[in-house]
Amino acid sequence: MFPDSPYAVPVPSFRTPVPLVTVDPQAEPLAYIGINCAWFPVIAGSLKQLLLQTTWATDDPAALNLVQERVFDLIALFNCATAKNLTQICGVPGSGCEDCMGCCIRVNNGILQTLDCGVWTDVPGQPQGGIFNPSQPGAGSPQPAPGGGCAEYHFSLPGNGTRLLPTVVSTGDTILISGASGVSYDGRLLKWFCPDGSQFIAGACTSFNYTDAGNPVPGSNEMRLVAEIGGTFYDVFGTMFTVPAGHTNDPVVFQLNSADISIDGGSIDFDATVCNNQAAGTWSSLYDFAGGELGWSPYTCAGDCGDACNAGVGSTFSTNLWHDVVFGCSSQVVNVIQSPSFDLSGISSIDVTTDNDGDITGTSVGSGLYAIYHDAGGWHPILPGETVLGGVHTTSFPLNRSGVDAFRVSMSDYTGTWATRIQKILIHGTGSKPPQLL
Repeated sequence: MFPDSPYAVPVPSFRTPVPLVTVDPQAEPLAYIGINCAWFPVIAGSLKQLLLQTTWATDDPAALNLVQERVFDLIALFNCATAKNLTQICGVPGSGCEDCMGCCIRVNNGILQTLDCGVWTDVPGQPQGGIFNPSQPGAGSPQPAPGGGCAEYHFSLPGNGTRLLPTVVSTGDTILISGASGVSYDGRLLKWFCPDGSQFIAGACTSFNYTDAGNPVPGSNEMRLVAEIGGTFYDVFGTMFTVPAGHTNDPVVFQLNSADISIDGGSIDFDATVCNNQAAGTWSSLYDFAGGELGWSPYTCAGDCGDACNAGVGSTFSTNLWHDVVFGCSSQVVNVIQSPSFDLSGISSIDVTTDNDGDITGTSVGSGLYAIYHDAGGWHPILPGETVLGGVHTTSFPLNRSGVDAFRVSMSDYTGTWATRIQKILIHGTGSKPPQLL
């Protein structure tokens, strides 16, 4: 006992039984301490008291047997013939642990790691998800931050398939393809091609290439890597690609430039680096009515729609579109839908996509998107003096007004039912995005 005493007698290490240890001694995570081998036999001997039944707080014979087996495994670790020293674990001190690469290496969730002085560390330079990552990045993929933030993704693209970029892009964002390798097989031309669309012959990418008017990007090489962004195909290979005007939070789908990829084969690998060049602190919310009404509702005017010609009829939702409902008033109708309620103070602009008939022959009048206005009263024309507004139209929309918690979009119609159809509404804002919005 300590300190030394003439009445020293053996005493147990534990005054009462201790809880069972439920993990194997070699199970990760592991901790490392340095002990001179001269102490190993003494430590191994002292550990034998862990084999005593009275050490453990259990009456279960099976549990006692398991913990005793683990004690034997623990004692076996204190063997100078098999235990690694610091140099074997971490390499020569000051060398950066390079000597560890051959003996302490593993793959963890697809990521290559080395043991760095007792800590498993990711090997730098690996693509997103590691060298054994899935060919299609999914949930948990990093997102590039606004204001110039970038994220890199790795893909393995089969010749007959597509791959989705796990983020969305808008006008001004950039996509850079790098590290492309592999070859694809054109089932129509019966030839093999490199990722840039040059023909692959005898182990090399040659100067031979082909184009076809039926391909997604007719002017680019057959079987070249291309991307579909918001329904439009672009050649994104070779140099940094800047997303052109007309795109907001659009998905990106990669494929090869072939009129019929279903008959193609082979595969290519590549990395895609996406940079988000949208201003920091901005947000957007897209309502694509192909997905339903999405919280919008018909609004029945009661003299508050900014036009004397309105009646007790709201708009109608049908076949994935908001459209007008005809009623008489000097041959003009004004039909209205109202947004979900939310704090409007941060809205900076609104894009409304419409599909309508345009000018009516012989009348010099038109049908189309008529106005956007606040629910607190007063209307805000999108283009003053014009009522024929097919396509995508943007209006600035300052809403620093007390009591305003929704806005409305009205449609005028001189032609008949369904002359004006609203397909999408995209709301832009600054500051914190209201949680009620999509």
